[in-house]
Amino acid sequence: MTTFTSFAQNFEDVILWRVFKNISSGFYIDVGANDPVVDSVSYALYQIGWRGIHVEPVPGYARRLRASRPDETVVEAAISESPEELLLYDIANTGMSTGRQDIANRHMQSGFDSEPIRVKTKTLEEILGMAKDKDVHWLKIDVEGMEACVLKSWGASAVRPWVVVVECVDPNSKESNFQEWESHLVSRGYEPAYFDGLNRFYLHHAHAELRAGFDAPPNILDNFILTEASGFARGLAEKIAAAKAETHHFSMHAASRDQEASKAVDAMRIQAEAFSDALSEHRNELVRARAEIARLQEGIFMKLKRALKSHKR
Repeated sequence: MTTFTSFAQNFEDVILWRVFKNISSGFYIDVGANDPVVDSVSYALYQIGWRGIHVEPVPGYARRLRASRPDETVVEAAISESPEELLLYDIANTGMSTGRQDIANRHMQSGFDSEPIRVKTKTLEEILGMAKDKDVHWLKIDVEGMEACVLKSWGASAVRPWVVVVECVDPNSKESNFQEWESHLVSRGYEPAYFDGLNRFYLHHAHAELRAGFDAPPNILDNFILTEASGFARGLAEKIAAAKAETHHFSMHAASRDQEASKAVDAMRIQAEAFSDALSEHRNELVRARAEIARLQEGIFMKLKRALKSHKR
């Protein structure tokens, strides 16, 4: 089985990969696409041949999407029932930008900066129409509290994505909000198929044969791995980085100690060599001194011997 690399923040791509395992080049619509790689629900499928439409109102993320996915359609707009511009509260580089001021205020109370910007809007009906005659295999909606607004704009479109994934938990809370908008999906032939703690997955009744793909959460049998940027792997990656930094520090410290020890050994060797030279010189002086003493003793002995002979006469 081919190993699948998951990029989505909550394994949404693993579930979709399992459900659509027999489709090699499907089509998707990602509303609230955010970054083209980090926490992307579509990127893993994009890598194996899928293509689609991205809807992203934040200019910076829309630019990244266009640069990273030049062969896909990027719609730089928010989804709304109204054709007027929307005031979007941009919380830079977070994926938490929202069109709801109350949610933006909560984020600011938590310490985030928010910049109001005007963005273009389109209806979901218009976006679905851009698929033309293609089957839309999945539609994802992650719009930070504006899910009901998006689904209300479905309008008269007859397009029915096989699977719809909607974030159903209020931003920065664990409170579900699907009661506010689920009826829009049920009325169009969808039934809840799976809840992953963050999103609800809905399956259209025309594709009931796919329901078995929602029977279990992501697991070892799905044969997937995580990227280092994954929230689930981030803590482990941080621990590995800390361990590498500590190992590097220890290695540098050990290398420094080795250098100090090497210098000390060299100094001791030099001292030992100097001591050995001095000892050798002392030994030579001792030998010379002994030879001189022996010579003096021999001279004294000869003088005494001559003196004795002279006395006998």
